[in-house]
Amino acid sequence: MRKTCVGCYYYRYISRSTLLWGCHYCLDTGEPRGCDSENCDKKLLKVKKEGGLSHG
Repeated sequence: MRKTCVGCYYYRYISRSTLLWGCHYCLDTGEPRGCDSENCDKKLLKVKKEGGLSHG
């Protein structure tokens, strides 16, 4: 995992069976990220809330 992706809402499992991870920005928003992963400006931090996680 890239250090820049740690804690990002969009960075999740692609396949749990093979433990592949990746950016889901395009899948979640319907828009291409528009930046390379080293300089990503789309990071959305996960925020812990009572009873689960949410993004904010």
